[in-house]
Amino acid sequence: MRGALLDGADLHEASMRGALLEDVSASGARLGGTRLARATLSRANFSSATLQLADLAAAEGEGASFEAADLSEARLVSATLRRGVWAGARFERANLSHADLSHGDFRSAVFRGAILTHASFREADVDAADFRGAREHACLASPTLAPRSGPSPPPPAT
Repeated sequence: MRGALLDGADLHEASMRGALLEDVSASGARLGGTRLARATLSRANFSSATLQLADLAAAEGEGASFEAADLSEARLVSATLRRGVWAGARFERANLSHADLSHGDFRSAVFRGAILTHASFREADVDAADFRGAREHACLASPTLAPRSGPSPPPPAT
């Protein structure tokens, strides 16, 4: 499906486990409950997509956009999605345990009630991100990460 145009498509509960989805555009697509575990998502565009309850466990790639996407209750366990754009995305009650989301743009993202055990946000922009009620601690520490305004992120894991 590399480079496919799926903007606005209804792919609710589709199975794309292990799929090569590089450069795919699924902006505004309805992907609730979709299985994307182990998929390759480099440079994919899921901006404004609905991914509630989606399974992205062990998904990988760089430069994907999930800007303003709804990932509520999604499963991103052990995903490696670096340098992504997640600004304004919703991760309410999502499981991001052991995910590597380093160097990402998470400005104004919402993580209320999310599970962040050992998740990495190294060198990420978390300005105005909402971590209220998030469970466990994520790694946000970085010697070059500037102080942020808005709600405070959780302290780094020890």
